[in-house]
Amino acid sequence: MNPTEPNSTSPSKKLKRNRLLSLITIIVSVCTIIIIATQAFGILHAMRPLTVTLKNNTNSEIMSVEFRMTHMDAPYVFERAVPAGESRNIRPEFENLVEGELTFTAVDAEGHVYTGIACGYTSTLSGESTVTIDTDEVTIQAECS
Repeated sequence: MNPTEPNSTSPSKKLKRNRLLSLITIIVSVCTIIIIATQAFGILHAMRPLTVTLKNNTNSEIMSVEFRMTHMDAPYVFERAVPAGESRNIRPEFENLVEGELTFTAVDAEGHVYTGIACGYTSTLSGESTVTIDTDEVTIQAECS
């Protein structure tokens, strides 16, 4: 075989081609791992215990917060006060959970009562809900499952 033949490939060209293939393989592998990790994080995020973020935008301290599941007698009571202008993350826990809606009742130091539905429907008490209490309204954003 003559080294000057046009069909022969020099070792440096083979090396460059192998490096390019290795680089492409690494890039595709990294992208695949990122996609799989992102999907797994989304699934795990949806399965984490329910967190209710209570934002107190009133001028008064919220003295008590009570959560109830429909068809259950025993409430979950959050026993810490929430000062005016502050937030608390609450993870309501219930024994023998049944599916239904999660309601809340909050009472401030002046005796004002705030109520609402923290989760319209939940069967696993997972996801997240943000309850914002203002002096004249309660706003709720929830993604529960």
